[in-house]
Amino acid sequence: MIRQTVEAFLDSMSTGRDLPVIRAGSCIGDAVREMVKDHHRRILYVVDADGKPKGTITLNHLKDAIFHYYLDGRVEDAVIVSRRITELLAPGIVDDLMDAQLITSEEDEELGAVIARMIENDLSDVPVLGKDGRIVANLDILDILELWLQMGEGVF
Repeated sequence: MIRQTVEAFLDSMSTGRDLPVIRAGSCIGDAVREMVKDHHRRILYVVDADGKPKGTITLNHLKDAIFHYYLDGRVEDAVIVSRRITELLAPGIVDDLMDAQLITSEEDEELGAVIARMIENDLSDVPVLGKDGRIVANLDILDILELWLQMGEGVF
């Protein structure tokens, strides 16, 4: 099993992606803009004013919230759709949509233990917290799969 720390693994990566974070109190439009900014994203971490994590919003959360009325066949009713769009653009809606059950990792944790936790919880992304409790990185299963390609099956 991998003995290197999460921090060492992240330091070895050449990608310099922005952290997938959005402030609590934001509207759905802000969340969508952050999500589509980097097509690699499937998740946003909702953080408080201090940058500490409160929960997650996934691509599926956004899809369901935005297109809910289209799926119900109510698109003919322009008033309902207009109201829903107004609701979605209101500040604070990300707090209502987010999943507050957040599984995290620490920089000094062994990567193998974090991968096991990701598999156990069916996660593709895990925020990495620094000593101050703020998100310092996003551990993405695609990055781990890239490690597997580079180092082979023996790494696991």
